[in-house]
Amino acid sequence: MALFPYLNVLVVHLADTDNSRGVSGQVEGKLFDLIMGARKDEPTSGAPLDPARIKKLSGKHPTPLRSDLAAVPSSRRDALEARYMFSETRGLRLYQFGDRLFAQLLGVPLPDAELFQASDGSLRSPVAPVVIEPVTSANDHVEAVRMTFRGRTQTGKRAD
Repeated sequence: MALFPYLNVLVVHLADTDNSRGVSGQVEGKLFDLIMGARKDEPTSGAPLDPARIKKLSGKHPTPLRSDLAAVPSSRRDALEARYMFSETRGLRLYQFGDRLFAQLLGVPLPDAELFQASDGSLRSPVAPVVIEPVTSANDHVEAVRMTFRGRTQTGKRAD
């Protein structure tokens, strides 16, 4: 991938690396030169008009990150959306964006992670090693969350 911001061009070239069909730096450079020449409206001498070589990709499809996770239902997202504090400076913010639920660690410089519901009712992220379990009161109000992150379990009280 190469970005040329001054020309408003992003070039993405996908090679079939599954079958060891990579692209050398020299070939990649020639490809970029041809694309940039066309973008600048400058003719490129000797540019082929037909594809030079076509090979079928492997046909492999990516496997899902997790098959045991499902979207968090709307009513549960509404009940969970809040800030939960583990200490004065560290906490967890659960928030909705569209119809999805995200976790933001407060006081920790990590990106937000989307959460999904596991079959056991806990919340998990396919991209972060976090398990969040809501702690509810007798009337099913979420009062706290128990979060296991990087092998450490903490309970955070609802602050909102």
